[in-house]
Amino acid sequence: MAYSERVMDHFANPRNVGELADANGIGEVGNSKCGDIMRMYIKVENNVITDVTFKTFGCGAAIATSSMATELIKGKTLAQIMQEEPENCDGYLDDMVELQLEIHSKKVTGISKLKDNLRAEIESLDVIDHIKRYDLLTRLDSTPKHVKLCHGNFGPENIVVTDDNKVYIVDWIGASAGNASADVAKTYLKLALTSTETAEKYLNLFCKKTNTAKTYVQEWLPIMAASTLAKGVTSKEEKDLLFTWLDVVDYS
Repeated sequence: MAYSERVMDHFANPRNVGELADANGIGEVGNSKCGDIMRMYIKVENNVITDVTFKTFGCGAAIATSSMATELIKGKTLAQIMQEEPENCDGYLDDMVELQLEIHSKKVTGISKLKDNLRAEIESLDVIDHIKRYDLLTRLDSTPKHVKLCHGNFGPENIVVTDDNKVYIVDWIGASAGNASADVAKTYLKLALTSTETAEKYLNLFCKKTNTAKTYVQEWLPIMAASTLAKGVTSKEEKDLLFTWLDVVDYS
């Protein structure tokens, strides 16, 4: 397996190596199969990671990814910035749409398929009856098969902006190949938890930029709501919101 030039650079010239004397957070993780161990030190001030270092014992890939991670997590999330600068939220929403469109511009193979993941999650959901489950699965089956890269949990809290204005998207654990409108529907639900108005602005921006019918994205909302419930929701507010979108309806 050939590593990219960026990975090789981080292996040969790792950033932020060593212990952090004034760290107020330390985490350690290891891989029992290969023996790699990584310890990360972070300094957090006002809910912002202001400094981060690491020490890794392991292979080149482990060292490189540890180094890369320290660059990704240092800075403010876009959610924090939007909270601090509410007057600029519309501009930040536009930036978010452009970032999500860049993600969707990638066609991928070799990773899990979004439709397969959604089917499994809906089938496992125990808070709905068999009729609603059948309706959701029927709607899912009727959607076209796409292979666009979908983040799976895209939102302002997963966008990190560094001090020198570099932008990184984190939390890729739910990434899959699928339909871009499904990914946007998930983002809509995340934004709606805080503000339905903001969620609507985001959806309108996406539809305008991509010439996508708004109803096409809305038809994914019950499916994505069911998927989110299946993953486990602890907040009553979020659970209530998702249940309002769970009913299968036709939009016009």
